[in-house]
Amino acid sequence: MGHVLFRKHLKWHEIEKTVKYWYVGSMAIQPSPDTKSQKRRRSQRLKARVTIEVRAQTAEKQSVTEKTEALIINAHGGLILLSMKVAPDQLVTVVNLKTGDELLSRVTSLGPSFMGKTEVGVEFIKPSPQFWDVSPVSSH
Repeated sequence: MGHVLFRKHLKWHEIEKTVKYWYVGSMAIQPSPDTKSQKRRRSQRLKARVTIEVRAQTAEKQSVTEKTEALIINAHGGLILLSMKVAPDQLVTVVNLKTGDELLSRVTSLGPSFMGKTEVGVEFIKPSPQFWDVSPVSSH
């Protein structure tokens, strides 16, 4: 992963994602959040597995659909696992399979790949705090 850190166009939040996850078996482990990066967030991140469907168009204008999961969510988007190929700034539709709600989203970043799936950051075109249909868990 060290080679990723030397790309000149890499943004800080992409570097942070690159070094923030380690894999133990098939499970991603996230260390304690960095309070400095949390202050820059527009909305609170939650670790939550939400079953979703992602729809996109290939360069050849073919529609593709994939059932997958969101791993980390917030009111502005989330971190999802995808085996389909996407590119930064590509528009995709994210569907919450529990509620049927769907939102147009933009791919913001591509993270590490593991077992054929890539961690993909998506940002909703319009923020939607209720989209994920989960309640934050209190640490008290």
